[in-house]
Amino acid sequence: MNKPINITLKHILILLLLSLTIKGIYYCSMYPVKQNWDAFDYHTLGVNIANGNGYSIKNSPPYEACFYREPLYPLFIGSIYRIARLFNVEVRHFSENVFKKRQFNKPVMKYVILAQFILDMLCVLVLYLTLRLSMKPEKSFWVSVLVILFFSISFPFLKLMREGFLVFISLITNYFVAKLLITKKTIYTILCGVLFGLMTLTLQIHWGFILLIVPFLLLSGFTIKKTVGTFLIISVIAAMMVTPWLIRSYNAARNWKVIKTVGTGVTFEKLEYVRAVRLAAKEGLISEVDALQIKQLEWANGALGFKKSFNGYYAIERDSILTEIRKRGSNKRSNSIISKLKRRVDIKKYLSTPTSLYTRSPLYYKNNTGYLKFLLVSLSYLIGMLSVVGLLVYYVKYYKISFVFTFYFLAIPLLGINRHFNPAHYMYAVFSALIIIYLVGHVKKNLTK
Repeated sequence: MNKPINITLKHILILLLLSLTIKGIYYCSMYPVKQNWDAFDYHTLGVNIANGNGYSIKNSPPYEACFYREPLYPLFIGSIYRIARLFNVEVRHFSENVFKKRQFNKPVMKYVILAQFILDMLCVLVLYLTLRLSMKPEKSFWVSVLVILFFSISFPFLKLMREGFLVFISLITNYFVAKLLITKKTIYTILCGVLFGLMTLTLQIHWGFILLIVPFLLLSGFTIKKTVGTFLIISVIAAMMVTPWLIRSYNAARNWKVIKTVGTGVTFEKLEYVRAVRLAAKEGLISEVDALQIKQLEWANGALGFKKSFNGYYAIERDSILTEIRKRGSNKRSNSIISKLKRRVDIKKYLSTPTSLYTRSPLYYKNNTGYLKFLLVSLSYLIGMLSVVGLLVYYVKYYKISFVFTFYFLAIPLLGINRHFNPAHYMYAVFSALIIIYLVGHVKKNLTK
């Protein structure tokens, strides 16, 4: 009776040691990486949270409330910074000069990267336990080993950005959704509601999980009555999780339209206005520098952003910019729905992600050699093509453990294929690994004949 437990513990121990070795070497060889602009914002939020200045993106008093960053990842950073202070590590803001030079590396940030390294290792274990729900132990183990060897998946965890944290939360969510679909137990319904709420508080688009769960429940044998009940429980719990954040946003905006973006300050109206400003820069109406300044100013303008969104200011300004562009007749780029889909559904990006996006780029810029570039580009496309084959062959068989992957795959027309696609990468790698295991088994079988 203890044999399955012993096998599981043995596999977990090996995976931990392998993950520590492979990922450890990768982290040591890559760190420090050049941080994105977003890292400045996340660091500022984390410092303010740790120092008791509230949820603000300002680095000096008065600390105006921030709404355009979902709160869960900044709270994670703030918690790590609070722990770092116990070890007498200095927790303070960057200067504006540092912001301009993009030199985002303070000693305290290493604590976040270390915490994310631990989350990265735990991701492999969560994946293995998820695979065990639909695969035999040995197959689950070898798939997990291959996923570890696809080391590029770790790159988001090296950055002070929410994508790595989001990967970890999404894998846990995927595990409990699979448990719900397989066991149909109420406890997993409750946990899914909590996790859907947490995912939404990390990136607002995850409210869509609530809609996607319905077909998954029906396909997994839930009756219509039980499906409706499960859907309502998950929806209510998820709503309860995000309600404090919504109330905070409502108190600032005094308008229930904040619900449209789950309380986040990046409203649809503001987003369309910023896009128009970017287009104006491309068409030469304003400089790129001015466009960037406008974006930074409007992106983080707190409660004022809600006011400008809901009183029509952004809509009027956007229409004015687009009218001026049309007058000049310089906008040759189509903005039809079909054109937008073509730009976002980029097969080349899918085939070369994640290895190309998160391995080739940093290594290529560190060591610009033709052989290295050729090797990594070739590897990325190989993994990409194998994942497409694996998706076609194995998705129906393993759909119950592919909830998060399905969501992101369906969301490509909205999100495109970029860093937001990170939570799908583990199952992307799994589908590649399944094909590799099949091919190796096929070769071994022919050799033993």
